[in-house]
Amino acid sequence: MGFVIMQIRKVLLNYGAKSDTIIFGFGLICFALARQAGYLFTS
Repeated sequence: MGFVIMQIRKVLLNYGAKSDTIIFGFGLICFALARQAGYLFTS
């Protein structure tokens, strides 16, 4: 498992700052969707 994470981190570092913003935006979208799903399930 740790090896896979290291490989992913190496790839991300190679892509640089541009992909970081894309991944950050993707993470925000996933977080927003998960939060909305959470609201639907709790209410």
